[in-house]
Amino acid sequence: MKRIFTSCFGLGFMPVASGTWGSLLPVVVFMAMGTFAAPAAAITAVLLLSGIFFSFICVRYGTQVADEMQLKDPGEIVADEYAGQALTLILAVLFGGYTAGEPVCLMAGAAFLLFRLFDIVKPWPIRSLEKYPGGWGVLLDDLLAGVYAGVVYIIVAKTGIIERLDCLTCSGSASGGLTVDMAVVLGIVQGLTEFLPVSSSGHLVVFEDLFAGLDPDTAEMLLFDLSIHVGTVIAVIAVFYKDIIKLVTGFFNWKDTGFKPLALYRENDNVHFAAAMIVTIITTFIFYKIFEEPLDSARKVKVVVVMWLVTAALLFITDLKKDTTKTLRQIGLFSAAIIGAAQAAAILPGISRSGATICAAILLGLKRDKAVEYSFFVAIPVILGASVLEFIDKYDLISGSHISPLIFAAGMAASFLTGIAALKLLINLSRQRRLKWFSIYLFIVAALVFYFEIM
Repeated sequence: MKRIFTSCFGLGFMPVASGTWGSLLPVVVFMAMGTFAAPAAAITAVLLLSGIFFSFICVRYGTQVADEMQLKDPGEIVADEYAGQALTLILAVLFGGYTAGEPVCLMAGAAFLLFRLFDIVKPWPIRSLEKYPGGWGVLLDDLLAGVYAGVVYIIVAKTGIIERLDCLTCSGSASGGLTVDMAVVLGIVQGLTEFLPVSSSGHLVVFEDLFAGLDPDTAEMLLFDLSIHVGTVIAVIAVFYKDIIKLVTGFFNWKDTGFKPLALYRENDNVHFAAAMIVTIITTFIFYKIFEEPLDSARKVKVVVVMWLVTAALLFITDLKKDTTKTLRQIGLFSAAIIGAAQAAAILPGISRSGATICAAILLGLKRDKAVEYSFFVAIPVILGASVLEFIDKYDLISGSHISPLIFAAGMAASFLTGIAALKLLINLSRQRRLKWFSIYLFIVAALVFYFEIM
């Protein structure tokens, strides 16, 4: 548990630039609250309390984690980055010209880049603070870097540069009312929830409902939705590219058996895996076409809440499963079809595609890490295929859209980056049989949405 908190819920386990990922979390919190026009006092309170929490975690458990890893400042400890970045944002909000309801994308981006600059360069006396013993040495240099970054941001903001740039970039919106701020938030929601077993469709329904003036059926929103889905596909490819290359090259290794389909299926692991994927995808497509019309009309908040509870129960039950020893080679075509049917259920908003497929695979006995791998391998053609079909079906409407390239790129980049983080987090948590944490989250969110949106 202590490593979950010191790593900011798994962000510290990222193989590249873990500190950068840790710094992004408070930026996401700020972006979300700022996009919904939260007052400065509310944003300050949330960032201050969360910053104090992660500072305490860093001091209390940082030494223990460092000793276990036999390192002075392990890269996986990013609670200090959260605290430092939160401090920069607090200073920017209080003294840097934050106004509720105004675009916050440049404020967030500038504060993030300034903090990363000072945290990496460590000008005097930041570096000397690392000499303090234990968790204090891990934390204090980041807090001072946060102060430096905040002061520089305030100075720059007072010149009016940030405000003028905001007018040029973030205030322009598509005719559907979508701004860069909204695009980034929706991209983050898509990137996180597409892969974490909490249902991206359910969260997007709720968030689009919260954004006043957004019509999900406009040409701009349909095209934007396609772009953030493409971003998540690229994230899967980025995480599993080595396995994808291995699968493709191994698939065409026929020198031992020749081109004999049955022999290849029995003896070539990659052909067996590809066959299982094809069965899963075909089954998904069949069920999708059968139930597409009645279920696609169920994009209502009440339906989302009920399906969140179903997903939560499924995740909780799956974590109780202990006998998970099968490899991908041992998965049969019948099991692949069952996983495909489970994947098709995700047409219901609130049913998680990744949650349904991972749970089905684990309950069928597949090893947990292999269940995650299989789920996201079949996600690539499914998400791409669904996006292509949507584009063809709505082409006449989409072709007349006038979405800003900046909005388009911002949403795709946000879904791509957060998608990578979500994938890494899910892989780590699934191995440790901690899917129940997502179950608890869904129960809480379902209760909150039911209370505020339905009652």
